[in-house]
Order: sequence, then structure tokens, then C-alpha cells
Amino acid sequence: MEAIACIEDALSYRLVWALEAVRVRGVAHGLLSTDTVGYAALALESGVNILPPALLIQAGFSSRVGSLKAVQDAAGEFTDFSSMRGWLGSELVIEMSRNQNWPTLETSEAWRAFRESGLDGISRAWTEHSFTTHLAVSLNPDLRPEQLQVIHDESNAETWIYSDDMRRVGRLLQPFNHEPAGLVTTEAIEGADLLRLNYFGPDFRTLQNVDRE
Repeated sequence: MEAIACIEDALSYRLVWALEAVRVRGVAHGLLSTDTVGYAALALESGVNILPPALLIQAGFSSRVGSLKAVQDAAGEFTDFSSMRGWLGSELVIEMSRNQNWPTLETSEAWRAFRESGLDGISRAWTEHSFTTHLAVSLNPDLRPEQLQVIHDESNAETWIYSDDMRRVGRLLQPFNHEPAGLVTTEAIEGADLLRLNYFGPDFRTLQNVDRE
């Protein structure tokens, strides 16, 4: 145990600290650029000698296997935490993260929690869109658009239309891909099985495969 503690102290703490101290001194004396990454220290700290997965580990995703797999599968080529957050919010990573077994079966839950926490600080612009969607069943012709609410059932991957007294009156033929982060309102009923919806939020690109206007 003493030998293990000695190695951990020497390699996991003192050597990492020494390497970072050399880098900081080099930056202070103008020998290195201010955006120089301490690759050696990062590799020692994370146990990975490739920058993108090492950054994921340093940011809080604790699996080396999961980090390497995520970067490999989703073209992770980021070089700092800012570009890493941009990658976490990319459409490819969003799509891959919907797989309950990705990046690996053992790390999928930890990955989703890590990704969500990594995106918390990102300011995403809210945009407004209007689109038409098909219904699985016809609506009661007596209903009016202002009486309707759109609610997504994440557990069953279904998107329902509710009346103002919370009765299910219809279902989207093509459900949303995920729980909307923004606001969904009904603009118009365009025939028995067509609804015109308005969406105001930050995630319209991933919400549904619709004809966008």
C-alpha cells in the first residue's frame, strides 16, 4: 500500500503539477502561446494520450473507454472546452446520444448526465417556426385551435393533442424526437388530420423531421 501511495503521489499529483508549472512559466516568459494546452499533464491526469477524450475525462466524464468511443463514433476533433461544448451540442452527438447503449452499454447513463451538464452553460438562441403536421386520427370538427395543447410523452415516444379540459383528442402521426425545450402552440386546424403548429425554442432542428418554413 505504501508503494501504491508513493506512486500515486509522485505520478498523479507531483509530476502533473510540475509539468503544469513548467507550462505556466513558459507562457509567463513568452516562450509558449497563452492557449497552449498541457498535453503531457492532461495525459497523465486522464490516462489517455489523445486530446479530445482526455478533455472529456477532465471535464467530468469518468470513463476512458466511453470517452474514446464517443470521440471515435462522433468525429470529436475539438481542442479546448469551448469547442468541446459545441461538439456536445452538435446534431451528430444529439443523434448518437439517443441510443441507450451509446457510447457503451455501461457508460450510456453517465454519458447522458455528463452531456446535459456540459450543455447547461451554453446559451442557445430561441427561434420561432411554424409547420404543418399530420395526425394519426381525425380531430372533432367542433374543436378550435385555441382549445388544444400539444404534450409529448417521452416514456412512450408519443406526442398527443389534448383539449383544454385535458382530454386526449388526437396524436401526431410523426411524434417529436424528444421533449421540447420551448413552447408549442396550435395555430390552425387545416383539415381533419392536419394541424398547423408554432414552436418557439432552442431545439427546433432536432425536434421533428418536418418541412421547415
